Amino acid sequence: QISGIVTKQTSGMNLYEGNRKLILGFVWQLRCKYISNLLKTIKGINAKDVEAFLLKWANDKVADGGSTMPSLASFKDPSIRNGRFLIALVASLNPAAIDFSLVN
Repeated sequence: QISGIVTKQTSGMNLYEGNRKLILGFVWQLRCKYISNLLKTIKGINAKDVEAFLLKWANDKVADGGSTMPSLASFKDPSIRNGRFLIALVASLNPAAIDFSLVN
């Protein structure tokens, strides 16, 4: 564990060998830590409230974008798996970024 980043089963050798799954997990942890620190600095949000803040932000953006997509209860919500919530979120931020003719 480094600076609050959990690196279970990940070592320098995994990175050197190019284990994509473990590298992705490590990068994800770095991203989470960065966002947590950024929100703490900018908004004064403590680490425990970061997920709730981001979830509310994402749900609000999707709703404001005119999507009929139901709100997520958490980031572990099973409905997030099909990618439709992410598509609705991206479309709410930049409608031109999504070609809905490709979305079924």
